[in-house]
Amino acid sequence: MDIDTRIEILRALHGLCPNDFNENLLEYDNNFYEKLFGLYDLDFNFDTVKQKREFLTKATEQYILTQLPQAVIRKEHNRYIPEPVFKEPLCEHMNVLVKLVDSCNNSETFETEFAKQFHTRKKSLKKYRTKNRNNNLSNFAKAVVQIYEYKDNKKED
Repeated sequence: MDIDTRIEILRALHGLCPNDFNENLLEYDNNFYEKLFGLYDLDFNFDTVKQKREFLTKATEQYILTQLPQAVIRKEHNRYIPEPVFKEPLCEHMNVLVKLVDSCNNSETFETEFAKQFHTRKKSLKKYRTKNRNNNLSNFAKAVVQIYEYKDNKKED
């Protein structure tokens, strides 16, 4: 994973969890996000991750955060707060998830197998797959983004 994509993932997850948890999550990632994006027929690169922040946060919440024991992480005011003992359980959970993702060839199979393995109700993320971040921005915010992108492009010239 390149550094820009990593930073964009951390930006997306910032509202869910503290940065130290998110850094550890990416350390134990083992290409989980890249593989998950592939199952949903999404490219895994900076631009796609930037547009699919809601998909990324919903997937993190559904497949990782809600599956960790309450002794490891708890939810307070729509934010997850990890306990000091979170690293080992997170690492173990990510290893299980990566094996599960590797054993599936599409999102439908993954969602079914995930529900079986973790004894949860099957939930689909397909509606988040089609949502883009730019669709939710106001016209003013879109203009600001264009200005920053223009400045970045000018620097590269």
